[in-house]
Amino acid sequence: MLPNGYDPDSCIFEVAALERFPPGENPRAQNAFEPELTEEKWGLLFVQDFDNLPDVQRGMKASGNNGVIPNPQMEKAVINFHRNLAAYMGTGAPVPLGGG
Repeated sequence: MLPNGYDPDSCIFEVAALERFPPGENPRAQNAFEPELTEEKWGLLFVQDFDNLPDVQRGMKASGNNGVIPNPQMEKAVINFHRNLAAYMGTGAPVPLGGG
């Protein structure tokens, strides 16, 4: 996904499909623009993700959030990493290095 200029409500989505062919039977590569979000053209995984994007976008613009926070169930490892990093780093303020 790439930004679509300065439009926060759209993006440029690129997909590359890799497929193996017998020697000498490689088809000529072509770019295709497929705006229709059908399972036949994109596959089930992409269609499911595309269906979720409007809700994700709405959530990112919700006034109740001050920022992105990790999911307390699914991202326990991320939360633990940040907790340990903060403990290791102290308050996170710069600490003078010795010798200088």
